[in-house]
Amino acid sequence: MWDYTDYMGCSLQCYTDLFEKHQYTLVCCNLPGINAFFVRNEFAPLFTKYPIDAIYQPYRFYLSTITAAQQPSLKYLKNKLEALLIKPGL
Repeated sequence: MWDYTDYMGCSLQCYTDLFEKHQYTLVCCNLPGINAFFVRNEFAPLFTKYPIDAIYQPYRFYLSTITAAQQPSLKYLKNKLEALLIKPGL
């Protein structure tokens, strides 16, 4: 259940897996890391195929002109810091 914070959504891999089942292919993400773009498989050959790691963009709030309506979440920061402790250099 949504707790009215900015901690929401799912991974790009989850979206990619879901949309593949419905005949869609991931083609790009926008630079702020807010949107992922999928096309129907029939149009996928019109785009260069890249692995998901090359398409993924981290969230860059400072590049977005959209003002967040949700309260900032310390849960996101906590999880990000824990990931850095587990995987140094990220």
